[in-house]
This record gives sequence, C-alpha cells and structure tokens, in this order.
Amino acid sequence: MADDAIAERLRSVRETYRLTQAEMAAELGVQLPTYKRWEQAKNDIPAAAFFALERSRNINPSWLYSGNGPVHGPRQPAKPIDDDQAESIVFKVYRRWSDRLNIAADDLDVVVEFGKEIARRTADRAAANASATQK
Repeated sequence: MADDAIAERLRSVRETYRLTQAEMAAELGVQLPTYKRWEQAKNDIPAAAFFALERSRNINPSWLYSGNGPVHGPRQPAKPIDDDQAESIVFKVYRRWSDRLNIAADDLDVVVEFGKEIARRTADRAAANASATQK
C-alpha cells in the first residue's frame, strides 16, 4: 500500500504548478491511469518519478518522499537559451494562458520579441556571473 502523505505531496506539487493530472503524467512519462493511482495512494511511486520531478521542477526528492527538508532543491544558475527556445516558451505560455493574458494574436510578435530580449539578458547575466566567480 502506498503512503498517503507522499501522494498528498505529489498532488500539491501538481496543483502548485497548475497542471492537470494528464499534464503531470506526461511530464513524468507515465500513462494517466498510473499517475492517478499514485495520487490516490493506490500504488507506490517509483524513485524514477521522484528524480524526474527533481529535473523538471527542482522538487527535492527527499521532501517528496519524507516531507523533511525544503520543497525545492538549491537554485541552479540560469542557463542561456537561444531565440528559438525563447519563442517556443512564449508560444507555450500564450497557448496555456491566452484567455487570461488579454493579448491579441496580432500582438504576439511583440511578446515574442520581449521573450527573446529576456533570453538575451539572462544569457548576459549568466556570463557575467560565470566570469565573476572565476576571478
């Protein structure tokens, strides 16, 4: 029998990120019925799922398993992304939140350019931080 507390923490992570059960199952690479059984504490959650959440959402596997320690692991330095990745991220955000963002599709190119500028600034900051730590 699976642990109800672990199942509850898993559900809270999903709800915190406003994911559906289907989205969380896809992120973890499992079928929806499997994921639902984990949240219902009907099946044990395999260690691979704990580490997948660590990679994708920086969720501390120790916290997920035991409830001890911080929810998130240490912050990793921002990794630079290129314009294509920035554009992809902006489109994903737009598709998911378009009903709440009040941005017309015609104005999306402005938002994409904004996303690219954020990516450039993030890359510049990461480079500056890397050179400062090397000194």
